[in-house]
Amino acid sequence: PVRPPVRLIVDHLLACAEHGVPVNKQVWEALSQGAADPALQKHRDKECLLVDGDGSRYRRPEEVFWNGPDFGGLRVLLGSELSRYRPFFDAIGVKEQPDTDDAIGVLHEVAALETTGPVPDEVREGIHEAWVLMSSLAPEDDGQQIRVLSEERTALDREGALCEPSRLFIEDRPRLVDKFGEDIRRRVIGFDPASVRALRVAGARDFSQVVSVLRLHGANGDARPATALE
Repeated sequence: PVRPPVRLIVDHLLACAEHGVPVNKQVWEALSQGAADPALQKHRDKECLLVDGDGSRYRRPEEVFWNGPDFGGLRVLLGSELSRYRPFFDAIGVKEQPDTDDAIGVLHEVAALETTGPVPDEVREGIHEAWVLMSSLAPEDDGQQIRVLSEERTALDREGALCEPSRLFIEDRPRLVDKFGEDIRRRVIGFDPASVRALRVAGARDFSQVVSVLRLHGANGDARPATALE
């Protein structure tokens, strides 16, 4: 049989995606064979890949990778059985693995969540994986990308609730936090060598660097140590 023009196949896939209608993988096969056709660029930034776990949700190319973290399920990793369609996936912008921009995109989504308490476990995992990835790549850039997260609720406080990195402190000296009240303690997060580099770039500060030890004099003239935040 004669295969329809690539542009018609592209429009068919986009129409199915818009209405949530599954497509046969023969569509991917045909588009892989026509991967050089400029018409495929219409798929960029569009929800056009039915690759989610339960096969019920279309994803954008930038939400799909071949390798790397899946950010707690907020993104999708493609299985090796789909490599036969790689010309199509490559043509529309599916990456080998996520980079700093992708991690930031995940955190922007998280920041938009309307929640005040501890986030679900999968979101917690996604946030952690994003900061770990950015920390591993931090030496490759000047950190400007990461600093945009400073005032957004893109990190987790001690209780697992969303918080701005600029309001967080890193527990670089054990038990120092015990001298403070709950409002301060919840903003002091454990030292994690895998994620600390990016968190510092985004504005989180080492707790020991913002604590001053003062000498306060009691009524009887005795001096006693106290702690205060600078």
